[in-house]
Amino acid sequence: MVECYLVNAFSESLSFKRSEDSCIVRDNLTVVPEVLQYSKRDVKDYATLFSNNMGASISIQKMGDYGSRQEAIAAYEMGDKDYRKIYELFLNKIHPQGKDSEWNMLLIVDPDVEDKIVNHYCCIIKSFDLRDYQTFNFLDACMIFQTLKIIQEFVQSFKQRSKLTKVESFLLGYYFDILNTIKEPHFFLINQKEIEYMHIYYDLWKMNLMIEGLTNNITSTIEIYDFTSQYESNKKSKLSSRMFSILTIILGFTTLYNFFENYQVIRIAIAIFFGTVSFLIFISSMLDVYKYFKELLDYRRKIR
Repeated sequence: MVECYLVNAFSESLSFKRSEDSCIVRDNLTVVPEVLQYSKRDVKDYATLFSNNMGASISIQKMGDYGSRQEAIAAYEMGDKDYRKIYELFLNKIHPQGKDSEWNMLLIVDPDVEDKIVNHYCCIIKSFDLRDYQTFNFLDACMIFQTLKIIQEFVQSFKQRSKLTKVESFLLGYYFDILNTIKEPHFFLINQKEIEYMHIYYDLWKMNLMIEGLTNNITSTIEIYDFTSQYESNKKSKLSSRMFSILTIILGFTTLYNFFENYQVIRIAIAIFFGTVSFLIFISSMLDVYKYFKELLDYRRKIR
């Protein structure tokens, strides 16, 4: 006899004010990454939720008891009545927006298994015990994977955007730090057995590639927006410099014109000279303003 649980992943709101202590006690870690600092709460008697402050949430619902692993896996793959009943409960009672989960899989508890077995859609462990690293390493892997999904969606939202808000700029840096923290299992784990288990998830679920890709995307995004911002800043500085030059010429003209009060010919020459220079600078400035706003409009037509 084996126990079968349905694991659903979804996203909740980002929060930096979570005050609960992590539900997993990690005696061998002095510094626990934020991704792995998650709380536990029960939804009545039909689900247990685990959530971190980045909004990554994992629900675990018992699907039933089966005579063998094969029967449990078949019930999941065929979407039988046990699966449909539990998933409907997730949609109607657990997911805050009543949407489909972003991904789901089976967790099978089999007392006869010697060591955990992991594949793309199923994890088989000996017992479900939050004090045992076979259990919380599975939860850790799910939490990391869902957090990567959240970061991926966030980064992809910047396509066809002309600028970043202050909050978005902060979150890019925040998520970049998170990615560096979980880049490799040995970056945040100490126990060798835990590291070996986590590597199984990293390799099977391609989390190394996801982290590398997201890190590169964030770096590129920052560079692109920094370049765009610097380009616009330089344009504005150039326009301001032109306006300041005109003001300087006007002041210089007034001083010289008044100085040669008794020399009419010189005053006429000064007026012609300063007028010509001011006119040329003004025309050049207007052309720059036209080009600047034309570029801005063209940019916004193609990129929001």
